Amino acid sequence: MIRRIIVLMLAGALPALAMAVEPIPLKPGLWEQVMTMASESGRVEATLDHIQQQLEALPPEQRNRMKDMMESQGISIESGISTVQICLTQQDINVGGMAAEQEGCQQKVLEQDNQHLRLQFACGAQSGEGEIVFHNAESYSGATHMTARLNDQQEALTITQDGKWLGADCGALGAGK
Repeated sequence: MIRRIIVLMLAGALPALAMAVEPIPLKPGLWEQVMTMASESGRVEATLDHIQQQLEALPPEQRNRMKDMMESQGISIESGISTVQICLTQQDINVGGMAAEQEGCQQKVLEQDNQHLRLQFACGAQSGEGEIVFHNAESYSGATHMTARLNDQQEALTITQDGKWLGADCGALGAGK
């Protein structure tokens, strides 16, 4: 379930940067994206809280292994806030994208200028609309409103995100990760 929630957060947050028509006004390098998710029913938050409690109940060695594994992939989850680090290349910027388009997904740019991007997306049982505001070349913020199917139930979600540039060197994440 936690994997599905992380995938939903990324699927709802990244499309807004994935299919820009023009180059996005951001610097290449290592970026940190902090996301929060709110569900209309509260089920997603309850699941995240339950998972957090389960992780805290693990023996310290096992808990540290789980944390290290997630961090090696650039992922951290603390109290309903997910942090993901990604490497944004100059090529990504030139083609106007941050995330690879997924097979079977459709995205449509509704509006774009050098300060914001608004789009609609549909990907299987997920669909929604997102908007990103580019504050400068080193930061952006945005929100995505979407519906998704979780455990055979339709769920309305709002994902907020803040991105900040950490530096030109992507370190262990390397390009394309």
